[in-house]
Amino acid sequence: MIITINGTPWEETSINQAIVQSFNSVEDAPFFEAVSSHYNHSFFWRSLSNLKQNPSLHMKKALELDFGSIAGFQEKFSQTASALNVPGYTWLVFHDKTLRVITTFGAGSPLELHNCHPILCLDLYEHAYMLDHGGDRNKYIANFWSNVNWKFAESKFLNALVADRDYKLRLEALVGQQAFAFDQYLEQ
Repeated sequence: MIITINGTPWEETSINQAIVQSFNSVEDAPFFEAVSSHYNHSFFWRSLSNLKQNPSLHMKKALELDFGSIAGFQEKFSQTASALNVPGYTWLVFHDKTLRVITTFGAGSPLELHNCHPILCLDLYEHAYMLDHGGDRNKYIANFWSNVNWKFAESKFLNALVADRDYKLRLEALVGQQAFAFDQYLEQ
């Protein structure tokens, strides 16, 4: 996405570049807050689906590789989200050659971390859950799992793998092993 803010250093700059270039600057703080807030909310909305989805085999294997299981990932993500006592976001990111769960506060962005690739996002501002869940943030977090847009998450994950060939090869080996075992089962 290209943003156009005439007369600024970010004229004709991608939103990702604008965040990276402005997050460390005191004089650019208002701009960073606006552009990062827009990015975070947009990412959150794209992380949701009104259709029940399951992770693909690649995404499932990656979550198992880095969290032990999908349930282990969901528990870590949910606990991290529940522990955030200020407005912000919980993210699944690909960073430092692994999937990680991180939080950002306020308008903070995972793009502030070098080579960090956001995969999935949960908005933890009160406006995200008050209307449907009242003050029950934990219920909102639990309901998130039935609305995850795994297709979007996987597309972001596969884009991140372009930057990490070794992880991609490990994942392909795991997927290949499962496919081979399934083929053997079908032949019986």
